[in-house]
Amino acid sequence: MIDILKMYQEFRNSDRPDHRLAKITEIADDLEYYRVNVNREALKLVVYEMMNDSLREDDEAIKEGLFDALCGAATFYDIVEEIDWDPLANQISNIDDKYLEVVFICLGFSGKAKYLPLLETYLSHPRQDIVEDAKMAISEINHRNKQNEKKEM
Repeated sequence: MIDILKMYQEFRNSDRPDHRLAKITEIADDLEYYRVNVNREALKLVVYEMMNDSLREDDEAIKEGLFDALCGAATFYDIVEEIDWDPLANQISNIDDKYLEVVFICLGFSGKAKYLPLLETYLSHPRQDIVEDAKMAISEINHRNKQNEKKEM
């Protein structure tokens, strides 16, 4: 089991951009490609920190690493429905288009219907790839809600 909190603190505490980039890339790779064993509660804490840091980060390469790590956590770990993705949802208009796919993955996998009106605003976006990503997130929310309804029966 890796200590995701320790790894993330090393990322945050470094003053060197090259070290920060290497560390966040390592975290993203561990989460996405290696699907490492991590403590659930620690990962949830790190996801909240990554969410907030991704919105404040100025270095584009590091910002991309943060969004990649968020995507890995949302896609491959069974915590996505327990996360409050409002920090991303509330700032979506300030997030560069190139990161919207990750935001849509997080919102879609959350299964939370409260994000549907926001996602629906992207169905008329001029970029077709963003429209398709929004459609997939909407579909994912609807699917998860139908699955939950079946469980409740």
